[in-house]
Amino acid sequence: MFEKELQTYLKAASSALPCAEARAAFEGYVHCVAQDVCSATSEESFTVVVAQLGSTPEQAARDFMESQSPETIARWKAAAHRHKFRLRLALGLVIGVLVVLVTFFVVTKGVLIINTETTIVNWGDTDISQKEMLKKAMELS
Repeated sequence: MFEKELQTYLKAASSALPCAEARAAFEGYVHCVAQDVCSATSEESFTVVVAQLGSTPEQAARDFMESQSPETIARWKAAAHRHKFRLRLALGLVIGVLVVLVTFFVVTKGVLIINTETTIVNWGDTDISQKEMLKKAMELS
């Protein structure tokens, strides 16, 4: 049909809908209207569907919201509020962790890096006990 135009229409209307559940319900409604219009007329034109839905996508979304029950609208608004709260909480946690990290590095003046040197000695085929090897290694360092 005209799926690309429908997706553009739905994207434009999404700003007038409070949550993902409302957007999914509106998408189902728009697809149902498109199918009804296409089956009623011989024309498969997106302009006919738009004329049936409303003047603008936002207006169609507002009309759709007004046609819903108050309980459904309240549930959708609560879902939108929860979503915004979770986003704000996550953002606050990220900022908090960054502040703690910056404070840690400022107070400790960065990370202390200890430079070590390793000396490798080839003792060859000598028969030396473990204690003697340790003693010679201590003398070298």
